[in-house]
Amino acid sequence: SIAVLLNGVPSLDADVQHVGFDLMSIVAQHLGLEPVWQLEVPAVPARAPRRQGKVDEELDLRSTLRRLEQNLEQMAQNMQSLSQGLPSAGGMAAGDAPLSGDQKRSLDLFGCWQSAEVEGLEALLDLFKVPQALHFLAKQAKRTLLIEGGLGAQLSLSSTTTMAGRTVEESMLVFEPGTPFQGQQQLGGAFTGCARWASSAGGEHALVLEKRFTLDGRELVVEETFAVGLDGRLEVAAAGRGLQLPDRERVAGPGECVTTFDRQGPKPGASARGP
Repeated sequence: SIAVLLNGVPSLDADVQHVGFDLMSIVAQHLGLEPVWQLEVPAVPARAPRRQGKVDEELDLRSTLRRLEQNLEQMAQNMQSLSQGLPSAGGMAAGDAPLSGDQKRSLDLFGCWQSAEVEGLEALLDLFKVPQALHFLAKQAKRTLLIEGGLGAQLSLSSTTTMAGRTVEESMLVFEPGTPFQGQQQLGGAFTGCARWASSAGGEHALVLEKRFTLDGRELVVEETFAVGLDGRLEVAAAGRGLQLPDRERVAGPGECVTTFDRQGPKPGASARGP
C-alpha cells in the first residue's frame, strides 16, 4: 500500500521539493478533504518593524558624533587663534636680554616629550568616574607634550594623545604663571586654571598647574606638577582633591598618577643658559 501511495506522487520524479505537499494532498483526498492553507496569504508587513531600543541607540550615537565634531572644530579654532604670534623656545638666543628666574626654570621643561611609563592611572580615572570598561583603553594611550616659551613670561603647552597609531585628542594651553586661564580637555571637559612655580618633592624646580573642573555639580581640583629630574626625564604628577569619593575626601600620595616622559630631540635653548 505504501508503494501504491508513493506511485501516485508525481513530484518524486519531477520536483522532490513538493513531495510532502503531494503526499498530504493524496491522503487528504482519501479522507474527503482538500488542503487550502497554501492559498492563504500571511499578514506580513512590507517592512520589518524596528525595535525602539535600537532606534534610541542610533539617535544617541548620532548625537554623540555631532558633539564630538563640534568639540574638534572648536579645538582647532582655538589652537589656530592661540598659536598666532607665539615664538618658539629656540627664539631665546645667547645674544638676547638676560633670562629671568622663571625663564631659566622653564628652560628645563622646554622641548618635546614622549610618555614612557605611567603609574597610578586607575586613581585618576576613578576620580573622573571613567567607566571600568574604558580603563584598559586608557592605559594603551601614548601622550606627547610640547612645551615652549611664549610672549614674555608666557608658556605654551601642547598635548597630543594617540592610541593604536591614531590621534584621539589634541589640546593647547597658553598661560602665564600667576594669571588665571581657561582650557578644555576630554577627561573632565572645561576647566579654569592657574599656574605657579614651586619645588618638587625631589627639590627640582617644578611648574604646577591647578585645574578646577565641575563634576556632577561639585568642584574637582586637579594639580599637575611638571618637573625634570636629575636623570633628565620629565615627571608629571597629577593628584585630585575636592570631590567626595566613596571612602576618602582627597586623592594624593599613593593615589596620584605619575607619568614619566623621555625627551625627544635636543634640548631647546640650551645655548641661552648662563653659567
